[in-house]
Amino acid sequence: MQKWEYLTVYIKREWDRQQDEKSSYATGTYWSVKILSSKGAESWPGNHESLLDWLGEHGWELVSVSPRSDYLGGVSHISGQAGHWAMGPGMGSTKGETKDIAGFTSCELWAFKRPKE
Repeated sequence: MQKWEYLTVYIKREWDRQQDEKSSYATGTYWSVKILSSKGAESWPGNHESLLDWLGEHGWELVSVSPRSDYLGGVSHISGQAGHWAMGPGMGSTKGETKDIAGFTSCELWAFKRPKE
């Protein structure tokens, strides 16, 4: 029976907080990449495209990609200023109350496998 070795890649979008007189929000900056295995976690120094090339050259086959949301949205998670709405005028809340919006995809988990030798 064939035995498999597995590897997980965690890709996370990093965010830069922005604030002006009308709203607080975050803009996406770069993607950080970590390789998770039974040996621990290791950051990948390049972009995820270069990682795919490297994994293919080393016999890894992509099994699945799962989107993840690590933010609920709203100002309590983006800017840390409870009591104000994160998305701007016209979508607000009353002062002293924090309203959150549905999460957005900020991470992906990629699962790979290759035959164990």
